[in-house]
Amino acid sequence: MLRCGPVGADDLARALDGAGISAPAGDAAALRALAGGSVGDAARLIAGNGIATYAEILALLAGAPGMDRRRLIALAESCAGRDSADRYAMVLDLIGIALSRLALAGAGSGLEPVSGDEAAVWERLAAGPGPARLWSRIAADLLARAEHGRAVHLDPAQVILDTCLRIDTAAAEARIPSHGVPS
Repeated sequence: MLRCGPVGADDLARALDGAGISAPAGDAAALRALAGGSVGDAARLIAGNGIATYAEILALLAGAPGMDRRRLIALAESCAGRDSADRYAMVLDLIGIALSRLALAGAGSGLEPVSGDEAAVWERLAAGPGPARLWSRIAADLLARAEHGRAVHLDPAQVILDTCLRIDTAAAEARIPSHGVPS
């Protein structure tokens, strides 16, 4: 197997352009970070409106504990239905990315936030190694549960709801105050 490292933002933009895919203007750094430098993942994020979906996940995290239930239900319902398998997989992947980045930020990894909203979430939810360990553990547990739910064909909306409500509970257990991010 040939192992390739992640490509930089400029190379990613050129590769997408070469494939005839238009990257959203101004989102090159966010696209690279969320795609992990993978051209294929970046193409899937563009096709599935992944940058906006990640912003929606950040808005939910900003309200934890006490996530906006209407927003949460809307996100979950967007993953239901026969034609939503790709959307469901992308939302689960983005939740995993958000939790992983949250844990890494708390551990002092030096990651650059993809937006001011992500920076605000990090500041509030990942203020050091203790929260980083919490989010790392929560991420591993929730993603395993979500993958199991996907494997046994549980209702995608219920899996997303359960995952996000468990994140909300974890934030409450950590006694993290909610400040919210404007929509």
